[in-house]
Amino acid sequence: MTLRVAVDASELAWGVGGIGRYLEAVLRELAQDPRLELTLITNASSPVTDIPGTEERNARVKGGPLWRSTALISQARAAKADLLWCPSPLCPIRPLDLPLVVTVHDLSPVLHRGTKPLTETVAMAVAGRLGARRAQRILCVSQSTSTDLQQHWGIGEERLAIVPLAVGSQFHPGDRAAAADRVARRWDLRQPFLLAAGTIEPRKGYDLLVELAGLQELPIVIAGRNGPHSDQLVRQLKATCVLLGGVTDEELINLYRAAELLLTPSLYEGFGLTPLEAMACGTPALVAQGAGALEEMAALGATRVPRRATGWAAAVDGLRGRREEASVTGHALATSRTWTHVANETVQTLLDAAR
Repeated sequence: MTLRVAVDASELAWGVGGIGRYLEAVLRELAQDPRLELTLITNASSPVTDIPGTEERNARVKGGPLWRSTALISQARAAKADLLWCPSPLCPIRPLDLPLVVTVHDLSPVLHRGTKPLTETVAMAVAGRLGARRAQRILCVSQSTSTDLQQHWGIGEERLAIVPLAVGSQFHPGDRAAAADRVARRWDLRQPFLLAAGTIEPRKGYDLLVELAGLQELPIVIAGRNGPHSDQLVRQLKATCVLLGGVTDEELINLYRAAELLLTPSLYEGFGLTPLEAMACGTPALVAQGAGALEEMAALGATRVPRRATGWAAAVDGLRGRREEASVTGHALATSRTWTHVANETVQTLLDAAR
């Protein structure tokens, strides 16, 4: 029997983002599963997806909360869905008459207040918490996120399914010299460098990079847009590091391959996709110890370091000395999990919720 699944797919219409990348990668795998019939519902006036094997329904309503409680519900009913899946805990506030599955990536807006816009913090604290409590099943991208849901929102472990993310096949080792040449021509970076990737915001812990820049010889390059509450941090980073702003996926892959190491000094992460992508490209990663799901990155080949600049400077020197060995090990571990694994575990969770 086919399970008809309605999916809140609006993230696919809002440009590149972590949740959108996750959703597209999983949907392309799920669309090939004969047990599912997928209807993608977007807050858009025209089609935005090109995923074979899915149906798309568009319903434009200004305002995410209003859209989720009106158009999303009505379109799911019109599709005669057996279940609604939302790729974040932000789901209809109105009661549903069909089972609900949500994905929770992290609780950073509520655990680290002030690092996200106030509207996002309030939405997660109110609508996100309500969605998690209503859901029959919750997909957690890490053990850390599962633990946070239990400890901070009181969610029972029996409703939680831990389904870690994966990296796409485009993230793989390539010609490092060619990547370095492309990076040099694009940004005039013509010497070995350390890389950090991700939005510039307090939660990312880039204040440590300001200190680290003065303790070792390599330039620190940061690829990522400026986030909220980051003006002072950006000024400090401009004086000590090289800021590239936002980059495309192709540019990011070249940066991963060309970099000596990837640095992820975050205060908290719900998963840690950038170190996984870097290791898949053959670049060793240093991650902050005790920073949520970054602890789990050690099992996938990353090196954990306490958030002290002197310790990071020593770790940079040590890891550079064994870069080749760490590159091989990290790549093997980072690519051991695929989006097919993620999709298979997601299907099982959807089927359990429908029962």
